[in-house]
Order: sequence, then structure tokens, then C-alpha cells
Amino acid sequence: MLCRNIIFTKMPLVKAYRYRDVFQLVPFFYFKNMPFSKYAWHFPAVLEYEVRDVKEEIQPYEDELREKGLPEETIALGRKLPSQIRVRKEILHLMTALTNFQFFEYGNGGNCWGIQTPMEDVDKLTDEEREKLNHQTSHWTIRAYIYLDVANDLQIGNFTECKIFCEMANEG
Repeated sequence: MLCRNIIFTKMPLVKAYRYRDVFQLVPFFYFKNMPFSKYAWHFPAVLEYEVRDVKEEIQPYEDELREKGLPEETIALGRKLPSQIRVRKEILHLMTALTNFQFFEYGNGGNCWGIQTPMEDVDKLTDEEREKLNHQTSHWTIRAYIYLDVANDLQIGNFTECKIFCEMANEG
């Protein structure tokens, strides 16, 4: 089963990395809809990976989902998530340990005080936009990554065709 998830790094990836047909890290610029800001501290990337031994694990809340009218096939998909999450976390920990990058996903509790920054260069803002930016008050912010059409881009049938690899490990 091939999976695709958005992950983050502390530094932008400029080249892809592929390890056999097990996993591949894809820089954000391969996806046209993925938002990016030059003011970001954490940079998006895409992790594509294969889960070979998918184990279905019955979840304790399945009866509640049935009561709410969720179809049985949707509940069955949820049973596969723990296997996918375990494999993804193993890859992220391995890549963090072996490279100069720190790979992570946002977990819960990532809220902070902040202001909204523009996606484009501040020098290109109009006077009115710059005035609004300079007079924002900070507020409690949910760290969220808003990515339109993410559901379509997370569908995967095979690995993304990347042009530039820093490493492509197919041997061994």
C-alpha cells in the first residue's frame, strides 16, 4: 500500500531522496498547489512510502462511528491507520538521525501567540497591506497548514517522478 503525507523540515529540501521503492522524500515545489512562504520556519515536504504488512487493528471507538452512520468500508480504512502511522514515524526518525534535517509532523498542542504573515515578499505589499501588517495585534494561533486540494495531492498510485535526487538508493 502506497501512502503520501505532508511532513515538515527545519530547512527547505532542494533535492529529492529515494530509498529503493520503500520511501521517497519529495520537495514541496513538485506540487503546484502547495503553499509556501519565504518567512516560514518549517518547510513542507512530501513523504511517499510503502506499507508492506498492513495490519488492521480494531479501534475502540468503532461502535460510536457506526452509530453516527459511517459506512463500514470507511471504518475498515481507519483500522489500517496505525500501521501507516508507525511506518511513517520510523522513516521520519531514521531520516532525522541520518541527515542534517529534522523531519516532523505537527502534533496537537502546537498553538502559539502570533500574527498572520503574508505569503509574498513584504517589499511587494501595497501601503495599505503594509499598514495592516504593522498594526496587527498578536492572538492565540492554531499552527495550521492550509493547503487547497490536499486530498487530491495525497492520492497516490506510484512515486512522484522527481528530476533531481541527492541520493537514489536502489542497490543493496
